[in-house]
Amino acid sequence: MLPGLFGQDYSLPVHEAYIPYRVHDKWGYCSPEKALLLPARYDEAGFFQNGYAIVKQDGGYHLADTTGARITERAYSRISYTSGLGYGLLDSVGGVPVYAIPVAGHLQLNTMIREVPDDLALEEERPRSTEVLVRNGVYKEEGKYGFRSGRAIPDPKGGELQYDWDFLIPPKYDSLLVLGPNQLLALEGGKWGMVGPDDNILLEKEYEQISWVALWGSRAYLVKRGGRWGIISRSFQPLMPIRYDTIILNGQLIIAAADGQWGTFNSYGEPLIPLHYDSLFYLFPRQKWFAVKKDGLWGIINEQEKPIYPFQYRAIKNVPGEYLIVQDSLGWGLIDSKNQWVLPAAYDDIRPSVIAGAPQLMGFLLDKEGKTGFFCPEAKKLIPPKYEAFYGFAPNNLAQVKTEKGMGYVSWEGVEYFED
Repeated sequence: MLPGLFGQDYSLPVHEAYIPYRVHDKWGYCSPEKALLLPARYDEAGFFQNGYAIVKQDGGYHLADTTGARITERAYSRISYTSGLGYGLLDSVGGVPVYAIPVAGHLQLNTMIREVPDDLALEEERPRSTEVLVRNGVYKEEGKYGFRSGRAIPDPKGGELQYDWDFLIPPKYDSLLVLGPNQLLALEGGKWGMVGPDDNILLEKEYEQISWVALWGSRAYLVKRGGRWGIISRSFQPLMPIRYDTIILNGQLIIAAADGQWGTFNSYGEPLIPLHYDSLFYLFPRQKWFAVKKDGLWGIINEQEKPIYPFQYRAIKNVPGEYLIVQDSLGWGLIDSKNQWVLPAAYDDIRPSVIAGAPQLMGFLLDKEGKTGFFCPEAKKLIPPKYEAFYGFAPNNLAQVKTEKGMGYVSWEGVEYFED
């Protein structure tokens, strides 16, 4: 049971009474209190679902009940479980599984699953010879691209198509893409531009890249020319000059860098945070905080450049929630929203980890000297780094771990379900 915080129940119950338990290189099952329920005789053992578990024994996979009895008459190369379908029994790798469901201790084919005959084909409905066919879009002839929009009307006597084009661009471009209503991206001589459906020039073909972006609910164009980036409005007027090494759009916020200096702009291209930081990324979207680097150290400021965290860290990781993963001269640690240490800077790395059984909590994987552990600050739960790998907590309050001798499980309370 986890300690209660803020009136919430943070308990993470073990849903199944049978837990896979490894003894050296074999698997059996035990209770949450580590009382052995089934002896360790399997090469692999999965969790029980609806009273049955998938196990591997004698080179093949079987389905076993809680007494250890196998209800499969023979071994399979693989068995999987899908809710609603049952157990997928696979005879060979790459084959098609046959689905079965357990009934009274035996497997029966799932009669709800029907095979589709190989010769079953759907006939495509074809237009009658008198119908008008619409031709609209990019076409290609002899390696070049053009655009056409209009009608193709079958001749009532001979049936030959008579074309009536509203717009027609002959095949002349190296590439042509429909970007929006009456707007086409055109590639010619290795440069991109924009033309209308009647081939009128909207943007000269002088850009290495053009892509559309949404700003203040309207379309704009992110363009690259001479290795630099800029933004052009939907009316093809400069919004941000083509002078930036990097432009990153985050909603209605623009993050940009020029000559190694970072800052931010609003959706109208007006500067918010001047370009005088060595690096910058968006942090805590609801509070509009930014992690910024200056003179080799990281700190946190708000959109008015007011310091929130001092410039004292070698690195900061962008993670959700109220905690920050930071690095100082001693290693990686964890701080809270008041810049207080929750976990000392003593680790080689710290990574966020979801707790499936309690998503309201935040978990972290701790790496130190080649070993991995786990920490949950809200519950004050610390499992020291001692495993080869730690795979996070599943909904059943168990985390799969890797030791020097094989796989195993660890409970939220730190109980190890393996014996080396």
